[in-house]
Amino acid sequence: MEINELKSSEISDLSRLCKTIFGDDMRFLTLKFLCNRDCASIREIAKNVGMSHKNLVKYLDFLVNKGALEVVYSSSNIRLYKLSQKASILKKFLK
Repeated sequence: MEINELKSSEISDLSRLCKTIFGDDMRFLTLKFLCNRDCASIREIAKNVGMSHKNLVKYLDFLVNKGALEVVYSSSNIRLYKLSQKASILKKFLK
């Protein structure tokens, strides 16, 4: 079965299941937050997932290395992240 063949009730069920299983995981919370944003800074993400920006960096690096996030802007004092094209399918599930 393809993702686009899922019924809206199945998508809702899958979304609830993911939230139940992965609800407190920082990577999950980060992806969920970015599903509702075009991009966000480390500080914005940290504030919304409840973690210091210094500790969040390792999770963001992991997600970038796995291809789930992209760095859209980087300078000496700010870095902006967004969901990668590969991970954009999550927007259907993690609203």
